[in-house]
Amino acid sequence: MNGTPFTMRISCGARFNVHTAPTNTFWFKEFAYTGGIPANASLPSFISPPLRTLRFFPLSDGPENCYTLTRVPQGHYAVRIYFGLVDMPNFDNEPLFDISVKGTLIYSMKLGWTHDDGQAFSEVLVFIKDRSVSICFHSTGHVDPAILAISILQIDDNAYNSGPNWVLGTILRTAKRLNCGSGTPKLDEDYSGDQWGGDRFWNVIQTFGDNIDMLISVENSIKQVSLAPNFYPEALYQSAIVSTDNQPDLEYTTDVDPNRNYSVWLHFAKIDPAVTAAGQRIFDILINGEVVIKMWIL
Repeated sequence: MNGTPFTMRISCGARFNVHTAPTNTFWFKEFAYTGGIPANASLPSFISPPLRTLRFFPLSDGPENCYTLTRVPQGHYAVRIYFGLVDMPNFDNEPLFDISVKGTLIYSMKLGWTHDDGQAFSEVLVFIKDRSVSICFHSTGHVDPAILAISILQIDDNAYNSGPNWVLGTILRTAKRLNCGSGTPKLDEDYSGDQWGGDRFWNVIQTFGDNIDMLISVENSIKQVSLAPNFYPEALYQSAIVSTDNQPDLEYTTDVDPNRNYSVWLHFAKIDPAVTAAGQRIFDILINGEVVIKMWIL
């Protein structure tokens, strides 16, 4: 796509516009909320933007509170909600609540989320057709919902196209993104990623089990990266986890919500120096024990 993607970043509870280090990112002062109380913020994770305020919504104000944002150009967006902790003495600091975007329930927070960097925010990919988006928080009775920040970042209209049943009404919630073999979790911006990628967060995994697989990495450039419509950063393909004679199979297990449909995206690159000819790496790909791709050649 041409031009610069539309962005809207809101610092919840802020009375003035804010710039945050180290990237000098601009955040609008808060607007378009339906209730709640501004408060000082405590950050639950290093991935949280370094903002000092948030808005929390006491149950006494009602079970549902929203931000309704307008004047958003029609398009495809990554909508991200960062959670915060109320910085008050004797305040129970781990709120649990439900989140909906455009009337669709997207996420129910789980106990212990403050100990998982990947759960410091929730993100959905959604098409905005009427120039507005509503983001609502539904109290579950376990501490008041507390929101640190909201970002709405335009991405390519064809990003994460999941096939013939993919339509403009599709909402995809990000469950997890992993960079295999890398050292630290990073955002697209840290990877010098393209703006049209939506500044995605990539957590890291350095082993698939018992440390008997192997990490490899390269510094040379990778072809065919950062291309439309998904704009995956080059750094994702410069490290990998590979199998060994002692661990010929690679397996990753993660918990997900039941009774949902999931789109799984796998990334491969030819960076293993041990592979020098076609046909030296042939493998099947299984999901939940079912072969979904047979005899994949890399």
